[in-house]
Amino acid sequence: MIGAAFAASLTLVTFAGPAAAHARLISTDPAGGATLDEAPESVRLTFSEAIETTFAGVQVFGPDRQRVESGEARVDGERVIVPLIDDLPGGRYTAVFRIISADGHPVRSQFRFTYDAPAPEPTETVAADPTESPGATEAAATETPSVTPTNEPDADVVFELQDAGPGTAVGLWVARLLNYTALTALAGMMVTALYLLPAGFGADHRRWVRRAAWAAGLWAVSALALFTFGLSSVAARPLPEAVNADLVTRFLETRFGLTVLTQTVLAAVCAVLAVMARTRTMAVAVAGLAAVAAAAIPWWGHAGTDELTAVALASALSHIVAVATWVGGLVMLIVLLRHSNADAGTSAQRFSRLAGIAFTVVVLTGVVNAALHMGAVANLWDTTWGRLVVGKLIAIAVIGAFAWRNRNSLLPRIAASGGAGRSAFRRLAAAEIGVMAVAFGLAAGLASGIPADAEAASRIQSVVSQFGDGQINVTVDPAEVGGNLVHLYFLASDGTQREVEEPSLTFTGGGETLDAELLVAGPGHYTVLSQQFPSAGEYEMRVSADVEGQAVSTTATIVVR
Repeated sequence: MIGAAFAASLTLVTFAGPAAAHARLISTDPAGGATLDEAPESVRLTFSEAIETTFAGVQVFGPDRQRVESGEARVDGERVIVPLIDDLPGGRYTAVFRIISADGHPVRSQFRFTYDAPAPEPTETVAADPTESPGATEAAATETPSVTPTNEPDADVVFELQDAGPGTAVGLWVARLLNYTALTALAGMMVTALYLLPAGFGADHRRWVRRAAWAAGLWAVSALALFTFGLSSVAARPLPEAVNADLVTRFLETRFGLTVLTQTVLAAVCAVLAVMARTRTMAVAVAGLAAVAAAAIPWWGHAGTDELTAVALASALSHIVAVATWVGGLVMLIVLLRHSNADAGTSAQRFSRLAGIAFTVVVLTGVVNAALHMGAVANLWDTTWGRLVVGKLIAIAVIGAFAWRNRNSLLPRIAASGGAGRSAFRRLAAAEIGVMAVAFGLAAGLASGIPADAEAASRIQSVVSQFGDGQINVTVDPAEVGGNLVHLYFLASDGTQREVEEPSLTFTGGGETLDAELLVAGPGHYTVLSQQFPSAGEYEMRVSADVEGQAVSTTATIVVR
């Protein structure tokens, strides 16, 4: 069964198409590395999905390293627009940006473009007026020199992007892990009170619900910690500097901030209701409210930004509830078998049925969740997120093997004999819980990380540049040392592909010029199947072609990692 589930996982991931899950930069205007004949009026960035309107920052630095924006950045859906001042001098410009995607992840980077400003026309010589002083006549007759700022000093300048520091990243991971752990403890205690214990709602049942109040309280505290560290990450300021009224108010305008705070409140209400619960109906209400609060996790995460939002949310919530029920129930069953006088056989039988259902749901929904954000099977080993998924799949397979042994050997013995085999079950269950802890850590990394499809897409260098009366569009994938796939499109003024004569593509960097071997892939479309880059760094890309009898060329800069 485990082998079949693992094979099904790989099959579904293999045939899954790309899905939007994390904002990534698609294009810029001006294009990165482009050389412009006219001064741009603004800088525009287009992302793969809508981004948060707050905390969107774009700074543009001129050749003298001074900022040249004339106003604040404006967010319009998936676009960010920042206006520039008039009369820009010629030279190289660097645009630095940091935005917040809808799932709460900061996205930051920088790109450069060059403005090739025309030289000022010389001042005409004016005949001297006898009434003017000689100094004035000499000044009028002098030509204004052409001043072209050099690009060399900027070539090696790295503009630092503001960051909250490593403490915030660690705090976010720990807060997420505690959030999952507290939810799991709460689920296990409620499952014990409402399902594993014998029928009714006596003193033992109420005792377990009161214990659940402590778990709900820890859940609320962990959610508040997640809110605090999330604020620090989004605002790019370390704690406690990030905690001020203005930043908190702006953070609450983001989906992540509002959803996490909502979970904090709901978890606190669960704790209060659990303390007050005296009947089974109230206990069921606590469990139901906890399930609603758990829905915040997929909503603030990757599932809430997916194109198939309903499917992603339903799958992610089912996965979370199944894992919490399974793991929490197992831990509490160990406690019952060790300390409780309850009917061990009945509890073991009930948990066996529950664990079988939960494991099936975990495997199926885990595959769906990974497939929605994997993009391609190669991303399983080519991306950090993909490798975390593989690690989690292995952990689930090991857990499934332990669960199979428990369900088919030890639990039937306990149920049949009223308690025999408890020690062996506890030892195997302890090992199962240890592997589950590893899986929880991997899950926290998946929730905090960039999904595989977004990570893979962010590696692609894309350049759009003016080419005669049209444009060229060049992509270099993955823009790393070694072999790269290059696509070159020649576009007419109306955006359609057009045929050209004698196209050529070269990359110059590291003291050598690399000639690309262009293969025709269609009208106006050429590819390079394996463009080799021997070293990392900046490369000047030159594209030349004969367009309707006119020789046209353009240059741009790409960065190879």
